[in-house]
Amino acid sequence: LAVLRCLARDGQGAAPAQYLLGDCLMTSSVRGDLSEVTEGVTWLTRAADGGLLDAQQRLFDIYRTGSGVPRNRAEAQKWRVLAETNQVALSLGRSVALDYQTAVDFDRSLTDEERSVGTEAAQAWFPRYWTPADSEASPDYCTR
Repeated sequence: LAVLRCLARDGQGAAPAQYLLGDCLMTSSVRGDLSEVTEGVTWLTRAADGGLLDAQQRLFDIYRTGSGVPRNRAEAQKWRVLAETNQVALSLGRSVALDYQTAVDFDRSLTDEERSVGTEAAQAWFPRYWTPADSEASPDYCTR
């Protein structure tokens, strides 16, 4: 985790490290540590905001199922639309399609309002690359 925390702080280009850090924190949070869940979702969101397909797909799953966060189908719809239209992944020939049954079940669970809110949020989205604020000092172990 220490190495990933250092790599995830590098801004643009750090989305894979941010995703891995978030994924590790979410996986290790099985012990029920809410602060790790919150931090994990924060790092996954930073990676997804940078356009990383895996992070977008993971956030879809997290918000669809309520894994560690309150279930939010509108937010899940946002990340689903973004993942399914991820231009970088599509240009590389990567499959962005959901499992068929998951897609059908999710579509059936959405209200018209949830679908509309989520889709509009996806359409308003643009890539953002997180960088630490000047007041956020790097941990000492990052500079060694």
